[in-house]
Amino acid sequence: SISGGYEVVKPRIIAIEKNPSAVLFLNSLLRHGGSISGGCVGNDVGLGSGGTASCWEEYAHCISIVDRDVRDLTSADVKAILSGTQPIQFGAADIMVSELLGSFGDNELSPECLQGVALTSSSPDSPCLLKHNCISIPQRYVSFAAPISSMRLHSEARAQAYSPISPTDGPGGQPFGALKAMETPYVVRAHAAAQTAVEQPCFEFSHLSREQEMLARHHVGDGTGSSGLQLHQQPDSVTSTMIEGNPQQQHGNTNSSTSPLASSMTDAGGSYNNDRYARLEFPFDPTYGAGCGCGYGKFDAAVAHMASQVVPENDSATGTVDGGDTAMTGGGITIHGFLGTFDALLYYSPPDDRKSSISIAPSTFSEGMFSWFPLYFPLREPLHVPVDSTVVISIWRRSDGGSSRTCGGRVWYEWSAEVVCQQTSRILSSTPIHNPNGRSYHVRL
Repeated sequence: SISGGYEVVKPRIIAIEKNPSAVLFLNSLLRHGGSISGGCVGNDVGLGSGGTASCWEEYAHCISIVDRDVRDLTSADVKAILSGTQPIQFGAADIMVSELLGSFGDNELSPECLQGVALTSSSPDSPCLLKHNCISIPQRYVSFAAPISSMRLHSEARAQAYSPISPTDGPGGQPFGALKAMETPYVVRAHAAAQTAVEQPCFEFSHLSREQEMLARHHVGDGTGSSGLQLHQQPDSVTSTMIEGNPQQQHGNTNSSTSPLASSMTDAGGSYNNDRYARLEFPFDPTYGAGCGCGYGKFDAAVAHMASQVVPENDSATGTVDGGDTAMTGGGITIHGFLGTFDALLYYSPPDDRKSSISIAPSTFSEGMFSWFPLYFPLREPLHVPVDSTVVISIWRRSDGGSSRTCGGRVWYEWSAEVVCQQTSRILSSTPIHNPNGRSYHVRL
């Protein structure tokens, strides 16, 4: 039908879900008219009006639920989806929508899951599940990191050492252990904390159609993002280096690559390489990152300006700035780890230059965003950062076993920090690499 000059097309929705409980719930919704409380969900999602059962009946047959891990889709599965086994035949997908983002963007294996669909669709002996111009939502996401000062978070992380490894074991279970506790990231809603500098980008992943990828490759050399958008702007005083591929890069290596096509690139074997390394430098900030607050919420430029007017007056070896339990003094600051956040581009429309995005990074925070909280990476021992020094954070995203879950593959982060004198470039203090080879924390593929 035609409405307002546009053709109205009934959507065909394929829901791919691996959680058995979620599959049971979704099938129950379909079986009972899309309602578990007497209402019609069709009205909630804009599929109909009036909230009557008839609106659901009009669209229920357009929905198919596939009980499968998206990475396990086989040629037979795709053929079944694309064949007449459903009430209405339909072709390859026009849009792929996923909700796989974690607090650090890629920490819940969104790249590996979505790339699994792309590899299935590109197999020569399998029908394509995605069209060549299929749009992925989200299209791109970037993780960010910033140092944080919080004795409270550090103490609570250390206290996890006495908790049982398995919650079902009770108080008598094997304890977590101090090393494991301090080499594990935690999702936190920081309160008694202070982000000490503006966050910087770590890792970027893009999920583009073939047409979008061609356009993105054209934009790589002109400083724009994978969708033609300018990447997250950083102050001139901050420096970040993103190195893709080999995670064994040394901290001082400056042969960096900032290609926005990170997740679109493949190695010689045709599989995706999602290993990453980032080296971030945070020069001493006399405002102590006051505008960033606790690291969750929108950056407050007014507060940062006020802090810049007040703090320099106390900036001496004996001056003290009231920072609660964040261990801040006029002679320096103590950091206890760093916070990980993300910024995601859901969709970008080149013709009219419109975009839709979500973010929990303070500098680009989405108002009212409470679906994610930052990821806290603790340091085993706090670092004191004197005036005129720079905090350098190194973080690796590593994996083993390739991208195959059948090979027992894992994904994990490793991180370390050091304090460098700005005048002499001498390392004043440093930490060991945390979680080497995923010994304390990892995620199974």
